[in-house]
Amino acid sequence: MNEILKKFIAGQCSKEEFDQAVSILKGEKEKSALNDFMRYHWNQVDINQRNGIKIKLDKTLDSIHHQINLKEEGRTLYQQFAHVFSRVAAILLLPLMVAMTYLILQNVRPDEAEVLTTLTIPMGASGKVDLPDGSVAWLNAGSRLVYPSSFKRKKERVVELDGEGYFEVEKNASQPFYVRVQDITVKVLGTTFNVSAYPKDPILTVALVEGSVHLFKDEEQEALATLVPNQVGSYQRKDHQLTVSNEKSLNSFVAWKEGKLLFENEPLEQVLLKVSRKYNVDYVMEDKELLDYHITGTFMYETLEEFLMVIRLTSPIEYRIVSGEIGKDGIKGKKIIHLKKIK
Repeated sequence: MNEILKKFIAGQCSKEEFDQAVSILKGEKEKSALNDFMRYHWNQVDINQRNGIKIKLDKTLDSIHHQINLKEEGRTLYQQFAHVFSRVAAILLLPLMVAMTYLILQNVRPDEAEVLTTLTIPMGASGKVDLPDGSVAWLNAGSRLVYPSSFKRKKERVVELDGEGYFEVEKNASQPFYVRVQDITVKVLGTTFNVSAYPKDPILTVALVEGSVHLFKDEEQEALATLVPNQVGSYQRKDHQLTVSNEKSLNSFVAWKEGKLLFENEPLEQVLLKVSRKYNVDYVMEDKELLDYHITGTFMYETLEEFLMVIRLTSPIEYRIVSGEIGKDGIKGKKIIHLKKIK
């Protein structure tokens, strides 16, 4: 099996070997062996370079099985062949792609001669990284974290985040830890907190689990706010206003770390932003009235279709899913969800 899959990844299969590879990927009986095969290739990346990156292999395999079994109607045999090959190969290589992105995007600042690492998590996935000081960061789908290879001989520990991250920071009073995101900077000494700062989101949030954090617009000025546990700082990007709220529970802010989507009276547009990242889809709201709708619920193992069915059953909303177009490279684009109010 391993030799067949090696040829499959390298694009060196004969037609007969290709059929065997697809049969292996479709079969549930081979799931354990496939896990071992993927881990073997992941382990070929220098362990000193990986810095603790972890990808959910089981979720990747489930995605492979889902993609292979999709019913593709109206395509030629050649189109189906090319599509299945490109999709399966791309998903199978997800751990390797993340690792290679990590290695390729390393760069050196000429002025400080320090090595920076850029870790990018694709849509529909999540990752975990152990930072050089012993701190740990979990990254949500579509997130990017930049950090140095070492914090030694530095006055500060600084990382840059685009997207969403859950941080457990090692305490070091003499070396504060900074998370820089677009618009604000979070300063901590040692604590646990969640930052959601996707560039397209209108609101940036910092939810404090334990310890304390300081929020700055400009690090040279006084803090905008200091948070204590169970407080959430929400920064409105449009009017540059920060508000602090006391929450009974932070579950809706940190549930993603466990693979859950948890909504508590959340605006539909915010719900769809999270759904689009989890399922790697786009969406179109055809009625502006939908902006007034709010959703409450917890989702974990539901497929996209099951999630939308629940929304339709609990709200006067109907939807349709449009398949993505096939590009010149033979790879299918994102699905698009169209939603409108039932009249």
